Amino acid sequence: MVPLASRLNMIEFMESYRHLYEELCSYDNLELALRKARKRKSLKDYVIEFESNTKQNLVQLKQELESLTYSPAPLTTFIVRDPKTRKISASHFRDRVVHHALCNIIEPILAKDFIHDSFANQKGKGTHMAIKRFEKFLRKVSFNRKDGAMSGGGATQTFQPETVGRLRAQGRHQSLLRHCGSRDFVAHCGKKDQRRQSDLVNPDYTRKP
Repeated sequence: MVPLASRLNMIEFMESYRHLYEELCSYDNLELALRKARKRKSLKDYVIEFESNTKQNLVQLKQELESLTYSPAPLTTFIVRDPKTRKISASHFRDRVVHHALCNIIEPILAKDFIHDSFANQKGKGTHMAIKRFEKFLRKVSFNRKDGAMSGGGATQTFQPETVGRLRAQGRHQSLLRHCGSRDFVAHCGKKDQRRQSDLVNPDYTRKP
């Protein structure tokens, strides 16, 4: 049986985030998402093409999202070799607008539950802060240990089951969740993670530095 405190917390969460999908589909949210998606890309041909008829394109996206007929375009895959060889899967620009629209809604809800040492795609954090935090933990490691230094590779950001579960538990956000699990949205998050920022894990799992 679910404890009373847990049930009360779930009720409070449900009441607080009752209209998430409506907020996702709102014109104002899509307009804000467009501004984020075009940042540092305003001279790209695909941005210029989209903005040649901004209002109609946003209204069409809004209608597709509301009617649950929105479907992302196939990813464009290519190879880059600077500084190392890797495969990049890029989303269509209009799909990136939807990605930002989705992040606008779920980021404020989920970010507050991240541990202090979550640096990937976090406002006010980033690569340099992650490196400083890593160096702090590195200095704590005993030099007598064989595995005295921590190492790790990049990882693609995905939505963990417990994260998605907080939204799914309400039973009224299935439309929102279908976009969280889309392949192109995961690729979008992973590309940002690899390109700009790092994610460190605090072995003590503390929230404070």
